[in-house]
Amino acid sequence: MKLLALAILTLVSLAQPVMSQSRLMGATQDYNKGLAAWIRGDHETALEYFKPLAQNGHTESQYNLFAMYNNGKGVPQDYKTAVKWLRLAAEKGHASAQNNLGLKYDQGLGVPQDHKTALRWFKLAAEQGNAGAQFNLGVMYQYGKGNPQGQ
Repeated sequence: MKLLALAILTLVSLAQPVMSQSRLMGATQDYNKGLAAWIRGDHETALEYFKPLAQNGHTESQYNLFAMYNNGKGVPQDYKTAVKWLRLAAEKGHASAQNNLGLKYDQGLGVPQDHKTALRWFKLAAEQGNAGAQFNLGVMYQYGKGNPQGQ
């Protein structure tokens, strides 16, 4: 009996990566459909694909929703909602999201202006090699924003 239970547990544990792989493939297909809609300018259809993916933790879809809300493409422009999606992607290590979140804090768009927080996000993205963040970090250092000048 114990051997049968062990065999069933083994089969169940082996089946889970296959289920995850299947879900991942479905997410990739939906993401690609959303991206195709975005490219052809059909932002409403792109939203239909990106939003459920983003709600389920798909980082690129979260970043795309940021872009949609930030620029008012397929949705009303809303910096607070844009930052919500941007933060989710940034917290997962998405370098472009980290750089853009730094810009939001530097400019005070959708969040209170906070140069120290901007500097922190720029550093995270710059450490990943994001050229925009490296530039933004240099500007912050040059003007002493978020840190003592010259450090």
